[in-house]
Amino acid sequence: MKEQTADTFVQTLIEGYRDVPRFLALCRQCPRYGKVWTCPPFETNSTLHSQHSRLKLYAFTLEAGEDVDEALVAIDARMRALERNTPGSRCMVVRCVLCGKQPCSRVNGEPCRHPSMMRVSLEAMGFDVEAIARDFLGIELQWGEGAPLTFVTALFY
Repeated sequence: MKEQTADTFVQTLIEGYRDVPRFLALCRQCPRYGKVWTCPPFETNSTLHSQHSRLKLYAFTLEAGEDVDEALVAIDARMRALERNTPGSRCMVVRCVLCGKQPCSRVNGEPCRHPSMMRVSLEAMGFDVEAIARDFLGIELQWGEGAPLTFVTALFY
């Protein structure tokens, strides 16, 4: 897996790359919408990152034949390690992997099994990951069969 990074200001990302109504509408089309705690609907105008002024963006591009599920677990571990090693920081994740193969407890109307460890994705918070990848990381995300798979996330600090 190839890793790329870029630093920027939180306010820059919020002002130029966040459009909650647009991305919430896209989220509604996803089968995960309302079925996992890390996907909308939830309060996206959170002040979660108001204590942070900067963030480091991370792009992880999978190599041909690399297992997506294994890569997601590795990305999650990497982001959580960065958070542990950066006092006062907060990571975003690509997709929640905390429950492993178990379905999310949200489908049964139950609370999250790991609420203190729950992290969400940039997309779930209304950020335009495609534009962020292009403008900050120089990556044109590609879609479709055979295209390289790239995941973008961040560490707020």
